[in-house]
Amino acid sequence: YLSLNNINIYINPLANPNGTYRGGNDSVDGAIRYNNTFADLNRNFPDPEDGDHPDGRSYQEETEIFMSFAQDYNISLSCNIHGGAEVANYPWDTYQKLPADVNWWVEQCRTYVDTVHSYSDDNYFRGFDNGISNGYAWYEVQGGRQDHMIYFHRGREFTLEISNRKLVRSEDLPEVWSSNRSALINYMAASLHGLRGLVTDCLTGLPIEAEIIIPGHDIDNSSVFSEPHLGKYFRYLDNGQYDLMAIAEGYDTLYFSAEIADNQSTRYDVQLCPAGMTSVANATLDKVNVYNLNGTIHFIGLPQGQKFDMAIYDAEGRLL
Repeated sequence: YLSLNNINIYINPLANPNGTYRGGNDSVDGAIRYNNTFADLNRNFPDPEDGDHPDGRSYQEETEIFMSFAQDYNISLSCNIHGGAEVANYPWDTYQKLPADVNWWVEQCRTYVDTVHSYSDDNYFRGFDNGISNGYAWYEVQGGRQDHMIYFHRGREFTLEISNRKLVRSEDLPEVWSSNRSALINYMAASLHGLRGLVTDCLTGLPIEAEIIIPGHDIDNSSVFSEPHLGKYFRYLDNGQYDLMAIAEGYDTLYFSAEIADNQSTRYDVQLCPAGMTSVANATLDKVNVYNLNGTIHFIGLPQGQKFDMAIYDAEGRLL
């Protein structure tokens, strides 16, 4: 688990303190699903399909705190842990249609549950599709945190239901932990896999907030953004070859390709140049000499008396 040393890990141990300790501060006996205003906090988030207040309630204090935290930190991979069932639930909850990266999601949930099976008894996490389910196929949810994090913050989150009992008995907690521990650590380690890199200005080297898009693949906000202050981006993908583009306001678009392998990390650093930097004002050219690595000259004829734009990329696809 040495790879976890390279990950920022944030743990929110309790999202609903008022509901959990409704029976008193010394016991969870009497806990309820709702907070002290009887709002269901997992129906209180902005929803991709149903808008800002899908439950008809104002945003609760707990919701606002979490949305503020998610805004301040780039949470690239997460899970939302519940009780009441035993299943790894992948998006969407609000949409009947499947997410762009459904194959990657199924693989992550399958890997999680297969690991759980290796450390638990034969009856644990055996329902649904042998322990996994698409959210909407299970039942539709509006205003859940999972879809909020994916759609509005461009992260990746699944809902983990860890017990058929809503309130796990104290004596059962060690067994639940030992059954899930390795699967949780492996899921966190998966945040280091897939495509990652830095987006910077080709002149200054400063970080840029850019959108990383896979044309013909991305739907429903499945593209990701680089962090504005660091330039880091993370994109989790099923194995295969992908053609991507990096877009930022005021910069030329960069097109590049990346090969993704399961459980591996592919790094591609992107340098974007200010828009129009490669154009030459009032240039009069009738040909361009291009030399390859062995010195052979290639002549590119140019249209006489016409204006044109030209961009030159290196062998790695970076705009020169």
